[in-house]
Amino acid sequence: MPQQIYTIDDIKSCYVEFVNKLDSPRIDNLTNWGQHRLFLAKYFPIKDSRYSPSDIMIEFNTRTYHLDTTKAPEFLDQHNYLAWLQGELLKA
Repeated sequence: MPQQIYTIDDIKSCYVEFVNKLDSPRIDNLTNWGQHRLFLAKYFPIKDSRYSPSDIMIEFNTRTYHLDTTKAPEFLDQHNYLAWLQGELLKA
């Protein structure tokens, strides 16, 4: 079972851990979409296996979120990526 993020405050530490993980494939060898997908799958339950490159459904605190990764900044742009993801998860 993947490690899950339970609070908005957990996102930054999980992101830093993910980017600096030495025993996993180098994420800089992946496409931007691949980086998003791998991170989201590691820390959030994926709700629908019929995702597309632009739409990934995740669960966070019992709610389902449709994330449009075409609107996301580059994954390795930590400040902007975390701001985008946290903003998506705080939407009502």
